[in-house]
Amino acid sequence: LKCFNCSFLSAFGQEDERLFIGGQYKLQFCDIILMDTGENCKLFARALLIFERLISGEDLGYAHRKVSKQDFLIIDKLVKMEWLEHKTKQCGFPEYIVGCFGQFIRYQKCIRISVQYLRRDYGKYFMRFFLNDDSENLPNL
Repeated sequence: LKCFNCSFLSAFGQEDERLFIGGQYKLQFCDIILMDTGENCKLFARALLIFERLISGEDLGYAHRKVSKQDFLIIDKLVKMEWLEHKTKQCGFPEYIVGCFGQFIRYQKCIRISVQYLRRDYGKYFMRFFLNDDSENLPNL
């Protein structure tokens, strides 16, 4: 996988940025470490990946098949913050994570939900985001 060092183009001097080009598979972030504080944001990166796959209608894949309550609570809090326009300091999450989530949902042009994957992979926690009580009549796919 080839990359281009674009740190010199960045508006954020503290960031060491790379643009990755090519590759056979979709690039997936597993961990984010904030360099100025040393904070590891792996839990947030996982929750954001799960949410991205959920609203893209994608299978979670075997590596992330179990959605935890913690994953749901992170996304639930971020979604509520966006809806209610709370300030980042009120949620206790790193500002970088809140900013990433905000940018992601603002530029999302299409939401595709797979009822099959929703029930199988996300159902226990995320069903209430998308389906109401009348959804019990949906076929089991």
